[in-house]
This record gives sequence, structure tokens and C-alpha cells, in this order.
Amino acid sequence: MIDKKKNGIVFLDLDGPMIPYEGKISGCGDSFRHAIPFRDFPYYSRFCPYAMQMLGLLCRQYDLEIVTNSSHNGQPNYSKDDKGTDHIHRLFEMNKFHQYLRKEDFKTQYAQGKYMGGWGKLMIVDYVSRANAVDKWLNEHLEITRWVVFDDDRVDFEKEDAPERVKSCFVLTKGDGISPENIREAKKILKQFKYQQEKKEEKTNDAESTSET
Repeated sequence: MIDKKKNGIVFLDLDGPMIPYEGKISGCGDSFRHAIPFRDFPYYSRFCPYAMQMLGLLCRQYDLEIVTNSSHNGQPNYSKDDKGTDHIHRLFEMNKFHQYLRKEDFKTQYAQGKYMGGWGKLMIVDYVSRANAVDKWLNEHLEITRWVVFDDDRVDFEKEDAPERVKSCFVLTKGDGISPENIREAKKILKQFKYQQEKKEEKTNDAESTSET
């Protein structure tokens, strides 16, 4: 994982943007051999290699870390072979993408709750929508100055009461992984943050110059 503190975040849904939907229904034959350690849910393990390549490049170019905003946030931790390893950590490690995951506070409150039994039996505690989960995370991390949100479900982000700072940074993906077009859209959003910051600094400098005269 990335050690140094960064001020840019990718809020990332996993099912769809990173885990193509066809991967969930294609069975677990030879193509899923690498996912054997997931045993209980092999369908939900494999990241799209093209999405990883494009998103990894975006993170490097714009100095970003990943925070997950996904139903995977609420999945149970490993308790047998992996000694309680966090589900999100294990997903990223297994896909060799953990270097982009934020070291601390690496997931929003979305879908976090208590498991009452087997797979899928989840009781959500203090439910928040995906859009509000991003906004709440940002409120708790005021040092963050740039962000972009990838999700294949637009519903929460198009509601009238969705926070504007989340709406304006939302990138709608398809169910077969992040696309080059999604990355181009994300770059436009991140460049807009840079432009706004430059205008703010210019205004501050002008004010200081005026006060000196």
C-alpha cells in the first residue's frame, strides 16, 4: 500500500467497474484457479486486467489513492486461512493491486454492517447511500482536495439531495469494467480541481498584493 499521505482519492465501486459482471456467472473453472483462496465466493474475486492497468496509470499520473465505496465493504473478514484479514485488503492483494489502496480509512461507510450467518445474510447498521457515504468520508478527511467517483449505478448520485461535490465528480461506468472513456472523463474532473486551485491561489495573491499597497 501507499505509505505517503496524498490529497487525491478515487472512490471506487468494485462490482462492475473492477469486477466485470460476466465474471460472476462464468463459473469457476481453470480461469478462476488464481481465486481458489477465496473458496466461499470465487465469482467475486477477479479484477479486470484492463481496468487495473488504466486505473493504476491514473493513480500514478495524478497521485491518487483508492477508497472503496462498494457492497464489498460489508463482506466478512477472513477467519480461517487468513487470520482475520480484511476482505478489501485480501481482494486487492490477491489481484496485485494493493499498492494503490489507501493505507488507512480505505473504505467508506457504505454497506458496512453485521453478518448474521452465511454468505449474503447481511444486516446493515446505520445505512447510508453511496453518494452520502462519499460525502461523509470527505467530511472526515478535510485534507483531501481532489477526488473522483467510479460506479456503474447512477441512482444514488442523481438524486436531488445527493451532495453536489459528489455528483459533479461522478463517472458512470458499465458492467464490463472501467473504460478509456471513463478515464478521460476522470481526468477532466481532476484537471478542473487543479484549475480551481490555481484560481484560488491567484485570487489570494492578488488580495495580498492589494493589502501591501
